[in-house]
Amino acid sequence: MNPPASTPGSELFLNEAKLDLIELNDRFVKKGDPPGRVWVIVRLWIASDGLPHARLEIEGRHSETRIMSVSALSDRRFYLPAPALRGL
Repeated sequence: MNPPASTPGSELFLNEAKLDLIELNDRFVKKGDPPGRVWVIVRLWIASDGLPHARLEIEGRHSETRIMSVSALSDRRFYLPAPALRGL
């Protein structure tokens, strides 16, 4: 059986729902990065391709940024949620 066809515009709602999975200031560790390097989400948006994207910066340094799709960021083979900051 084939999956039901989506209604026009429903992809946008699905992509917006993916944005609900992460928030600004969420912190991630990229596998293979040096210990202690944490990436922080500083911007979220739906790109022109209809996919949700995030801009990340290294915590405490704004010298390096990355832009990627939310689906890549949520792939546990590449990124893991960083431990919570103590004292917050």
